Amino acid sequence: PRALPVLRSLTELEPAFTALASWIETPENNIRAHTDSALERVFVATPIVQNDEAIGRLLVGYPLRWLHERFEALAWRALWAALAVTLSIMLLGWFWARRIVQPLTAITDAMERLNEDELDSKNLPDGNDEVGRLGRTFRKLAADLKLKRQLEQQMITSERMAAVGRLTAGIAHEINNPL
Repeated sequence: PRALPVLRSLTELEPAFTALASWIETPENNIRAHTDSALERVFVATPIVQNDEAIGRLLVGYPLRWLHERFEALAWRALWAALAVTLSIMLLGWFWARRIVQPLTAITDAMERLNEDELDSKNLPDGNDEVGRLGRTFRKLAADLKLKRQLEQQMITSERMAAVGRLTAGIAHEINNPL
């Protein structure tokens, strides 16, 4: 107020305020903002209305330096917040992906060892979700395959024994005929 007294015309002040005076005098009944680079300030003008009649305007000026400092501080806070959110989302995604991929990897490893005689089915997932059901089904498939291999081995042994029996019977028959 000492530098710019209240109720004083802007044209009576410093010459830099004359451009601001012409901007204020344009008849508009809404809030407006104006940046004056000569004064290094941002001005906001709002009409003062009483009984639907404009009785004046309120003019407030802020130094641009303050706005730049506040914007810079806000931008840095927003950057750090965005980095924190991004990092937490990445960690959560890594944890969740590992939780999903690990059971699938165990099933894949078990599939690769399916031709071996010993299949360790303790590492396969077991639960009520899709991956757990897949693990139980694979465990059942491996047990059925093992049973099939055992039955095939028994059939091969039985066929060999039958072939040896037929050969023995044939030899005994040939020996018994001349006798």
